[in-house]
Amino acid sequence: MNACKVLKEFQEILGPDLKQVTGSAELIDGVNQRVKDNVRKLVNFPNDVYNIEHEHDWKVTYSQFETNIDSIENTTTNLIGTTF
Repeated sequence: MNACKVLKEFQEILGPDLKQVTGSAELIDGVNQRVKDNVRKLVNFPNDVYNIEHEHDWKVTYSQFETNIDSIENTTTNLIGTTF
């Protein structure tokens, strides 16, 4: 699933090395929390994602996930850019 890949990639980027180099541990922890919260929305989807009756709701939820992840990527890029 793409969400698992996204979570893994952010964990790799926003790890202790970046915290140490940037000195922005709180900001990085906040970004990490935003990623986890967005993945959690997918995990906690209230309906059966395999049931065709809920296809539209799933697509809306997943689209929101992608939009939020794009925003988080921009935040991360800006954080790294302003630090260096």
